[in-house]
Amino acid sequence: MAVKLDKKILQKLKRNVRFMDGSNTQTGFFGAKPHDSKGNTTATIALWQEYGTQVGRGNSKIPERPFMSSTYIKAGNYRSSLVKAARDILTGKSTTKTSLDKLGKKVAMDMQLSLWAWSTPPNADSTVDRKGFDFPLVETMTLFNSIKSRTKINGGKK
Repeated sequence: MAVKLDKKILQKLKRNVRFMDGSNTQTGFFGAKPHDSKGNTTATIALWQEYGTQVGRGNSKIPERPFMSSTYIKAGNYRSSLVKAARDILTGKSTTKTSLDKLGKKVAMDMQLSLWAWSTPPNADSTVDRKGFDFPLVETMTLFNSIKSRTKINGGKK
């Protein structure tokens, strides 16, 4: 039995693979817009929350609250989502951009859920007095709303 190769399908497969090579999606805090009156960016504030730091307000310390890294650990590194995205791209069910955008948005949503649910360690009494509530990673919703994803496609606009 002879196998007939459809050259159009092969060309589409080659094009889809070319767009995948070097393409990526990133999730996090982008831009350098100041978050506070001291000029600290939202990315800086997120970094302080993730790893903890000794900053501002006298001898205050921001304890480690690794909401970003825990997102990746809890989600199992998104392996199954990556496999599905690659399969959909290779079979032509989706474009590279659409698949990577979808994955990036999933990671961003999972990170927002991690930030929202974070409860330990609790805020210091002085922070609760200032904020009016004990919600460690939420004060103005700026950090939560600043979690975004962005996709870079290599080789063209696909």
